[in-house]
Amino acid sequence: MGEASPKPIILSQNRLREWLASREARVSLYAAVLDRRLAEAAAGRARLRVPEARGLRRRLPGKPFHGDPEFFFQESGVIDFELPEQAFALRAGEAALIPAGMPHGERWSGRFLNVIFMVQPDGFSLHLGYLENGPKCGPADRFLGPTETLVRYAQELAASADEAGADEAGADERLRQGLLLAFLSRLRRGIDGEAPEPTVGAPLLRRCQELMDTHYARLDFSVEWLAANLGCSPDHLSRVYRRRAGRRLIEAMHELRIERAMRLLRGSAMGVAEVAWACGYARPSYFNRRFRARTGLTPREFAVSKIGDDPRP
Repeated sequence: MGEASPKPIILSQNRLREWLASREARVSLYAAVLDRRLAEAAAGRARLRVPEARGLRRRLPGKPFHGDPEFFFQESGVIDFELPEQAFALRAGEAALIPAGMPHGERWSGRFLNVIFMVQPDGFSLHLGYLENGPKCGPADRFLGPTETLVRYAQELAASADEAGADEAGADERLRQGLLLAFLSRLRRGIDGEAPEPTVGAPLLRRCQELMDTHYARLDFSVEWLAANLGCSPDHLSRVYRRRAGRRLIEAMHELRIERAMRLLRGSAMGVAEVAWACGYARPSYFNRRFRARTGLTPREFAVSKIGDDPRP
């Protein structure tokens, strides 16, 4: 493993255009980011921010939470995180682990570039965050990887950081660095693996699916929001999606959310209202109706039944 790079990767317009245009270029960027973070962790010099476990699964406007942990690798610029009863700024060269169920809002500033890790049903994804006339998310690149292992390491890392509190010395800090090293090692191996086949072929629909996979937990998630971020009208997006994918876009959006909810109901300690919020539904009653239309069961019945991915006969 080589020495850590002395400086974070610097964003330029030419490099940004290259990254946005090519998955191969983005994977090279992810590899460079992770290789440097691995070298820092191996040397005991990794800078990781983990918020305290306060206010987990609290329903706060403008501060969604996810059912799985997220990692932010900051390369340039600053994220100001706002969380229940706490806040911190994530700066270049630092990383942040946002635990599962942690409500958070973000403000981006400066010459901004980061890489964000998210859990997906069949693996994980990495995508770029950058500023260009406002916050932007680059294409989400999905990988078939050891998702359960990555989540376990992240959860153990969050628990270790919370138990240690402000004490960053001795065995507790060595444990955190070791867990971070294990997480980064598995993640680095994962990006060299096979990519899942895209479910839709047209470039507009691939980008639409990437936004759906990344932003489904937003309370303002809608066809209108997707169209605004794709630079087209809602009617055009809906027509193209139905013609190419063979189903209505709004139904695909709800199906994605309900599939994420099914996974959380099976594999987490969240209650029904918490799962609803984590999947972007502000009203549990509406979530219940959508869930029953998809599965034939209420969320509570599904959680008790232990039925698999598709309980319909």
